[in-house]
Amino acid sequence: MKSSMTQRCICSFKFTREISLGEDTERKLIAAATETIGQLDWFDTVHHRGKEDESTMIIVTAKHGQSPIDPKALLRIPADNTSLMSPNDVLGSLTAGSIEDDVSMLWLADQSQTVNAVSMLSANPSVFGGGEIYAGKSLSLIFNDPTIDSRSPDILVTPTVGEVYTGGTKKVAEHGGFSHDDRNVMLLLANPRFTPTIITSPAQTAQVAPPILKARDLNPHRLKASNRST
Repeated sequence: MKSSMTQRCICSFKFTREISLGEDTERKLIAAATETIGQLDWFDTVHHRGKEDESTMIIVTAKHGQSPIDPKALLRIPADNTSLMSPNDVLGSLTAGSIEDDVSMLWLADQSQTVNAVSMLSANPSVFGGGEIYAGKSLSLIFNDPTIDSRSPDILVTPTVGEVYTGGTKKVAEHGGFSHDDRNVMLLLANPRFTPTIITSPAQTAQVAPPILKARDLNPHRLKASNRST
């Protein structure tokens, strides 16, 4: 069946100008994103055809958010406070590896030391900035059992919102964590046939693919991920 929508895709783009942080950071970011999208050649062509183009649907979203959105909440550990250290540094030789940005995922050298490692972190929240510690049963609500799946960390630490584990001062935000700023992104759909409205009910980025398929006159239910997102 011939599609009534033009097939166009943009995988990613970068802002066309640098953004300075301040009180109105969020407004500046939205304005910069709008400006950048408006400078894309295909968007300019669609916008200036002399009439509204109903054959093109525009979807704008992101694969993840960044935390913190509020620059005043930012605390880079240990860059902004050398008396603090990351959870990985607190545990020292107990860890075999870690991934740390605005979350700390820790793999232990000896998994039998999980309880001891958690106790060490729990006794020293002021050393690494505090946060929530997940291990054992609480971790299993998020990841597979690390004793079975080596991809899963043995311990997960979600820091206070705004804290980022880094020794440098260039970072203004990070992603990979579980904060509201991390897990929420804009989702914008535009087409002249749409009635302008703001939808506040929960949606997931996994729900982006189905309307694209439907707009192409394809059955969205043939996509396995589509069935999982509904």
